[in-house]
Amino acid sequence: MNARMTDWAKGGYEQLLKLMAKQNRCKLNETKVRPLVVYIETFPTNDRGFIDELDSAITELADFIVISDRNMDYPLKFSPQFLNHSFKALINADIVLCDNYVPFLQRQYLNPHAVVIELWHATGAIKCFGYGDPETAKRTLAEQARFHRVYDTIDYFVVGSDKMAEIFEESYEVSTNHFLKTGSPRTDIFFDYKRLTMTTETKKKLGLTDRPLIFYTPTYRKTAVTTFPLDVQKMRENFGETHQLVVQLHPHDDDLYRLVEDQLLEDDDFLVINHEPTILPQLLTLTEWLITDYSSVVFEYALANPNGNALFYWYDQEAYEKKVGIQPGFDQELPGPLVHSTNELLLAMTLHTRTDFKDFNAVWNQYNDGHASKRLLTKIKEWLNEID
Repeated sequence: MNARMTDWAKGGYEQLLKLMAKQNRCKLNETKVRPLVVYIETFPTNDRGFIDELDSAITELADFIVISDRNMDYPLKFSPQFLNHSFKALINADIVLCDNYVPFLQRQYLNPHAVVIELWHATGAIKCFGYGDPETAKRTLAEQARFHRVYDTIDYFVVGSDKMAEIFEESYEVSTNHFLKTGSPRTDIFFDYKRLTMTTETKKKLGLTDRPLIFYTPTYRKTAVTTFPLDVQKMRENFGETHQLVVQLHPHDDDLYRLVEDQLLEDDDFLVINHEPTILPQLLTLTEWLITDYSSVVFEYALANPNGNALFYWYDQEAYEKKVGIQPGFDQELPGPLVHSTNELLLAMTLHTRTDFKDFNAVWNQYNDGHASKRLLTKIKEWLNEID
């Protein structure tokens, strides 16, 4: 489908939603008894308990609905069920929370007085997004206008640092009064020892021993790959007896998963492949060496294991900068070594002593202190109490 046809299809979809919003909003408001809070969940592993906390905190003040592909009654994907249930809930909501860019989250569909809060799905940002993404300028004018309508719909961005607020200012072109500097609720788990402790059963199921972990978790790439970026055999030769290598990829990285699964050997416990992203916080606490690239996982690792070591494996740096973009100057602020090949990586692991996360945390985890959820819930309850 070419760009013109895509614009036509998306434009028709928006007109349908606009018509439905106009026809249903008045009817729904007439039958509405209590305020309504809606959470749009695009990342099932993002909330880390915040959805349950929110549900419990507002139970006496408002009704609560989660729009998610995990919720059959209120699905996220376009379908008759979405139109009849999810979208009708959204246009009637008094407070909307989301964790990503959501195309149908536009002010033209919503209750005029609705408060929209962007929680985001990352604590910090290495790669560019929004208007900072080089691909955005290549989109059609209709698509760029759609992006702008969504960005303008968001009243508040929840951030864990002034630095992340600055990035949102540039990426979404928003002013400084649009930020809730409560800290990111998804980071509260890193201050809860009980929740961070991995159970013996989980370790056994995953195949972990008592050896320290080398954790490789690259970000998602849309481009196809034919070889696994990390030379697992070289890693095995150097660390096979002293460590385990855990690999966690994006759920949609099917080709990359197949490539790393080819590296598995019988009667060898060095390579472990994790398919369960919900245990990421627990894995980070056990990790001696984090190998990442442009993923936001490093911002959480700095909280989970401030005495650990981070290595930035940017094997495709030049191409990635052109295609996706890297936050300006970030390569000068890295808390750990920057490498471009497995050989450079091995050398860095040999020479590197310890990553100092003190300054890094001061910049990126400024407000993330384990009480972010509490502060945000207090603000949400204040808004609910102000509704007539």
